[in-house]
Amino acid sequence: MQKLGDRAPIGTFERMIEVCESQAADGGGKRIVLACAEDAKLIEAMELARERDIVSPILVGNSSGIEGAARSVSVNLDAYEVVDVPDYQAALKESVDMLVRNDADILMRGAVPAVDFLKAVLARRHELGIPGLLTQVSCLEIPDYHKMLLMSDAAVVIKPTLQQKKEIIINAISVANALGIALPKVALMAAVEVVNPAMEVTRENAIISKMGDRGQIRGALIDGPLSLDVAAFRSAAELKGVKGEVAGDADILIVNKIEEGNILYKSLIRFAHAQTGSVLVGSHKPMIITSRVEVQNNELHSIALASLLHTFYNRRPTEAA
Repeated sequence: MQKLGDRAPIGTFERMIEVCESQAADGGGKRIVLACAEDAKLIEAMELARERDIVSPILVGNSSGIEGAARSVSVNLDAYEVVDVPDYQAALKESVDMLVRNDADILMRGAVPAVDFLKAVLARRHELGIPGLLTQVSCLEIPDYHKMLLMSDAAVVIKPTLQQKKEIIINAISVANALGIALPKVALMAAVEVVNPAMEVTRENAIISKMGDRGQIRGALIDGPLSLDVAAFRSAAELKGVKGEVAGDADILIVNKIEEGNILYKSLIRFAHAQTGSVLVGSHKPMIITSRVEVQNNELHSIALASLLHTFYNRRPTEAA
């Protein structure tokens, strides 16, 4: 069995999909359930993933609505399992139950509000193996960055405490490991690179950085506070005299609150033309909760990322969050 660190880290989403195809050839595509599946765009993404043999889709919801959505994007449902549950709350519950019963490997949100999706998941916290925080990790392929970049949390945790930020980092490390990054470099974001008593996040991030130095957070190189340019560009780090292994070469950006992450995430997509995929981490099985305004192929990338993470968890169960 290939061990973490024996292969080059995955650097593009196309390479990620190829790895998922290879894994599916060995053990079959992942069983992914789309909760409240009356969503044409997500069915189209499912079809793209199914055609690449990444997943075996299960569509749960109002069957007539699902069929209408599929017709609108010219998807033939003959290769799909469709579970008719007309009431959306019941459909959501059945979708989560399928994950609990091990009838599915991955859960994806469909035409259901995010808050309802999260409530249904957290109601089964113990069965789903969620001991702590459920967080979203986004993976970005940015044309002007030299490798895949992870970011968290831009979607779930509104304003994390120091302890919650530690859990966000641990969850993000597991995704980096799944990408083949054995010792990810974690940048704790701020506006400056020095501790400023007037800026609370600089003090908090300095504490977390020291926690990394002391082994209280394992499996990563952690530094902060770091500004975005210093975290991502070696020239900026050198100009500002910031030394260390993380500066200019970050694998993971950790933001301080949801507004900061949301703005950065959408700016990278819209202005820097980043391709992205995101996954919910903190459970024994990956989950996907994409935005309604995702750009082309980002849902497919999220499915591939979740599939990759599921395989990683199964191969290294002690690494699962």
